[in-house]
Amino acid sequence: MKRKYYTKKQRITYGLGWFAISFVIGFILQSLNWIILSYIAYGFGALSLYTGFFSTNDPNPPQPGEFTPEDFDNPADYADNIYRVLKSMKKDLLDIKIKNKGKLTKKNILSYINDFKKNNTIRNGSLESFEKQIKSKGLLFVITPELDPFCVQFFLWELPKRFEIEIWSNPGGKYEGFTARIQSDSKDIIINIQSDTFPEPPTNATKKLNKILLKNKDVLDDELIPNPARDFYKKMYNIKKKKP
Repeated sequence: MKRKYYTKKQRITYGLGWFAISFVIGFILQSLNWIILSYIAYGFGALSLYTGFFSTNDPNPPQPGEFTPEDFDNPADYADNIYRVLKSMKKDLLDIKIKNKGKLTKKNILSYINDFKKNNTIRNGSLESFEKQIKSKGLLFVITPELDPFCVQFFLWELPKRFEIEIWSNPGGKYEGFTARIQSDSKDIIINIQSDTFPEPPTNATKKLNKILLKNKDVLDDELIPNPARDFYKKMYNIKKKKP
């Protein structure tokens, strides 16, 4: 049987919906003096409410062929997965740094990726192997099928002091113009809305994805973050803000 993955918003919506339906059915049954059946309906409603707010998706990785990229092809699912991946990967690497008494090496990160592959399906995003990429102080890969239109990139130039993880869309794709990043020394995820990182304007799908992500308090639009160097560059070359 094929599993179904739900976003947090979907789980809460369905939980509240089934709770309301069960409550109405329970009330009707109770008015008919069918007490035991009404208790069952109320119990089902309470269970639905709990499941909606506190349940999570099955953590087991997809079996080969169980899911396709089309199963996740909507902005809500991608937003949920992008947020989760950036936050969890940053936390995992910082946990490794703590265990190593404040040290995080390229060897540690390569070992982490090899362990990550045991529970997730990833493909190399470069012509070079991970071992060669890590020597150049970076990593590029795709998590499939959950984030198939996007690349995950590690920037490791400033190890062991800090690192950066970025997720960006494939050029020419449905989510063209999207990028989101998180730095090891910041709790916030920064997304690109209208800055000069990409020459192409965001697609409608990208705009929807950005809008969903910005509902999280720790997701920020990079244009709203003070950047004197960027502002000076725009003023010098008379670069105007792009239209949404």
